[in-house]
Amino acid sequence: MQSLRAFVAVDLSPFNRQAIAKVIRRLDTGDGGIKWVEPDQLHLTVHFLGDVRFADIKPVCDAVREAVAEFDPFDMQLRGIGAFPDLREPRVIWVGIRRGHEELVALQQALDAPLAALGYPSDRTRFRPHVTLGRVKRLGDPESLRAGLTDLAEVDAGVCAVDGLTIYHSELDRRGPQYATVAEIDLGWR
Repeated sequence: MQSLRAFVAVDLSPFNRQAIAKVIRRLDTGDGGIKWVEPDQLHLTVHFLGDVRFADIKPVCDAVREAVAEFDPFDMQLRGIGAFPDLREPRVIWVGIRRGHEELVALQQALDAPLAALGYPSDRTRFRPHVTLGRVKRLGDPESLRAGLTDLAEVDAGVCAVDGLTIYHSELDRRGPQYATVAEIDLGWR
């Protein structure tokens, strides 16, 4: 069976990507223990689809388009830094969402049922909107990272207009995941 590994995301503006790249540079100790996301790959995942069969690509795009048709565009503010599961044992480092948080949760919930009906249920029990900055492979200097995360706790990476969603497919190569656009879907198209 042929398929694409795919996800639904909110794109960031060039300004947001530059602001987050500065945050990453401040946190990067250079020891290679954290796999940082390249600035041009930064996004906010709304729904991870997994392996989508080629025959399902159009129905998935149609389901997303229908689910977001009634949503008006909104702004999200990227502010605050944290880690999953927590700062003591960080595995994923992220920038959070202040303004626009509720709208993003509503978007994710609107996608959940129609995509699950096609065989692509959400992989989350509770959606926590965030932009992943890096994944911790090993902590070379945990105290330095914790201090950096604490210092940047209220970092402001700017405001971003959310006027659509992008369905991406992801391919892994030696540089890490590479994303290509499958479809761009506007909010409030009705």
